[in-house]
Formats: sequence, C-alpha cells, structure tokens
Amino acid sequence: MGSRVFVGIGSNMGDGVKNCMTAIETIKNDGRVELKSISSFYATSPVSEIPQDDFINCAVEIFWDGTPSDLLYFIGTVENQLGRVREVKNGPRTIDLDILLFGEAIIDEPNLTVPHKELHNRKFALLPCLEIDPDLVHPLYGERLDTFLSGIGEDQKISRLEDTICKKISEQGFRDIGSRHIPQRAHQFTCRGNMSIRDGNAMYITRRSSMLGHITPGDIVEVDIYEDDDRYRFASTESIVHRAIYQRTNALTVIHTHPPYATLLSMLDDKLIPVDSEGRYYFDNIPVVNPKNPIGSSESADLVSQCLRDHKAVMVRGHGSFVRGDTLEDAFKLTTSLEASAFFLYHLKALA
Repeated sequence: MGSRVFVGIGSNMGDGVKNCMTAIETIKNDGRVELKSISSFYATSPVSEIPQDDFINCAVEIFWDGTPSDLLYFIGTVENQLGRVREVKNGPRTIDLDILLFGEAIIDEPNLTVPHKELHNRKFALLPCLEIDPDLVHPLYGERLDTFLSGIGEDQKISRLEDTICKKISEQGFRDIGSRHIPQRAHQFTCRGNMSIRDGNAMYITRRSSMLGHITPGDIVEVDIYEDDDRYRFASTESIVHRAIYQRTNALTVIHTHPPYATLLSMLDDKLIPVDSEGRYYFDNIPVVNPKNPIGSSESADLVSQCLRDHKAVMVRGHGSFVRGDTLEDAFKLTTSLEASAFFLYHLKALA
C-alpha cells in the first residue's frame, strides 16, 4: 500500500481552483500514487511581505509507493509541468506542492524537512489536513495538529470556498443556468437532466426529479464524491455518473441533458463528427457509448467517465449528453454547441 502522505497544494496565479485540480489529477495519474482524500478548497491570505493575491489551498491524502526523496522529486516535476517559476522567494506561484507529513517520518536534510517545518504555524496547511483526519498528530512535537491553531494569529485569513464562492455558485449559478438559459433554448433541450459542481471531496448536484427550468436552492444536494452517505437518496439518479467523472477527470462542473438531435444521431452512429465551424472548434468528435442500462448505471458511469478523460462531451446512446467544464457556463456553452452541431449534421445527412 505504501506510506500515508499528506501533500499541501496552493496557487495564486491564474485560476487557482483549476490549477489545484490539475495538480491533483496529475498526482493521481502516477502509478506510485493511490489517492485517498481531497480536502475542501480554502481562500487564504498570503504569508509573505511581498504584495500578491490570495491563495487557493487544499491538501490531499495519498499512499505513496516510494521514498520521501522520490516523492519530493516527483512533485517538483509536477510543479514544473504546471508552469511553476521560482523567480522570487515566497512570491506568487501558479502551483506550490509541499510534503506536509510522510507517515510518522521525521526528516531533516538540506533539501527536505518532514514534517514540513512550517506546518504547525500555517492555518492553510493545518486546516485542510485536519478536515481529512481530525486526529492527526505532529510526529516531531507529539501533539495533535488541532492544538497548534490557537497559537496562530488572526492575520492569517482563511475561509472555505464551500462557505463563500461555491455556496454562491451552487445557488445562483444553478438557478441562472437552469432557470434563465435552458427555457430560452427549449427547442434544444427538455427541462429534465442534472448539473453538478465540484468542491474538494464534495459535489453539489441537482436533486432527484428536479426540473432544470425551475431550480431553487432546495433542489441542490451536497454529497461526497468518494464515500456513500444517506444524502445520495435525494441526489439525481445520475449522481453515480457525475461521481465517476470527478474521480477520473479534472472536471469542475458536469451537465447532463437530453438534446433531441444529438440523442437521435447517437442511435445511428458510434461518434458524432461536427461539420460546422463552431462544432469543429470545440470538438474533434463526440464519442457515443452504449451501456445496457443507460440511466444511472455503474456501466454507464464507467464508460462516460473514461471517455471524458480525453473528450469534452460524450453521448449515451438514445439517452443524452454528458459535458464537463471548468464552470457551469462553460459546460452549458459546450452543451449548446453540441446540440447545434447535431442539428446541422442531422439536416446535412437528410439532404444527402
């Protein structure tokens, strides 16, 4: 199984949430890594005298099949892949990866200190770790991590995105897409379907039997991506598919609808190849999967999530589309482009 490790992740350049999710996806895809948990995302003030934007921070719990030095080298390569430039110490960065805990190991070497030498002094490192495991103990000091929080000054500002940005997105964003955009395109979609956004180990997803044209805050359910809980009985029947997509891709949002032309073409072809310029701009092709049970099945979840690793959209034969995006607006834009491309493709086939 390997060693239990906590890695801190942060970003304050560009899209911080997306940068952190990309880092998590890259880490997860390494054969030596077993990803166990992802904390919520936190907006945090920088601990630096250099003027810069606030950070997005989180932590992941992994099992690592290798040495601490191997892991240090690996996360360094991930930082380089994601554009980390070390021009100014403690300055802004696209991505920052730190080994916070490596099992019970205590390491003091020129290029590696474990536990991280500032772990006990940083809220943005302590709180994500404690969210994953409230009983963590500092190997060097022999004290629970939560005991260090009281000694940290109020100048370190931190708030969970779930309590700030994501809550607003989950309510206002769902309503805007569901109640404003979808009724305006009633010719393209039915009002049935489901939407979700990701926040750490959780996702907000529309309630079972809710209508996308009439979304209210009560129609949104928060559920765990990795663990089953009682709230799943209220979530959309397609929550198993959304869950698999978030587990296997770096998607931050997912929209599932039943676009009529695309659904019709999915019954005829194994993939949809756009013929219009906008469709070709967004999609090389849209694969079609054909599970025995197309609605909310484990087979459908497996097939859809595998396709969305390499594609922005996928059709489930005779059922509907699943589209991933960075925002709900992004996923909705791709969903409308998919159906528009299907409209052109259908009529071109009819004319031919």
